[in-house]
Amino acid sequence: MIIRSIWKHMLVFLLLALFFSWNTRPVNAVINNNGSGFCWQSGAAWPSNSVSYKIDPTIPASWTTNINTSATTWTNIGSSSFTLSNNSSSANVISKGSLANPSHIALASIYASPTTINKVLVVFDQTDSFTTILPASPESHWITEIMTHEFGHWFNLRDNYSSMCRSVTMYGTFESGESYRASLTSYDINGAAWQYP
Repeated sequence: MIIRSIWKHMLVFLLLALFFSWNTRPVNAVINNNGSGFCWQSGAAWPSNSVSYKIDPTIPASWTTNINTSATTWTNIGSSSFTLSNNSSSANVISKGSLANPSHIALASIYASPTTINKVLVVFDQTDSFTTILPASPESHWITEIMTHEFGHWFNLRDNYSSMCRSVTMYGTFESGESYRASLTSYDINGAAWQYP
């Protein structure tokens, strides 16, 4: 009777252990780098699948929700283990300032060795017009769309300039007044899922 009870407890323990291992994201999952597929190409990768970002005081407080929404868009990819989180002590900073190239709306600078990302900085151009609400005016860029693209660079997904890939979030140019690229396409998702399965 005691042996049967022990076996029952062991079976329950094993079933619970299996359940929780299948229903949680691993902290250090398999990570790939330097891949490519249709409408995506990647480079170096973070050493972990969980990365934080800090919103600098140069960013208007009204942008915070849009930036966090963009991070959630990438974090919620079911086929990828990568997560982004807002943390005021992070070395990965999102700010607003001057950009040397006037054609840039925002710029993600990736600091990496050939295979490992160490830090990312994003700067929004202080001379461009941005909006937090839709519809975006013909003169403004919607923060959520631009930041969703910039967070794609945190996966080290590269800008794509193929006319066949014009609808993907990681397409390299933006028009003011648009908003549709705040939603990821299957090609963006495929790149993220390959880099961080």
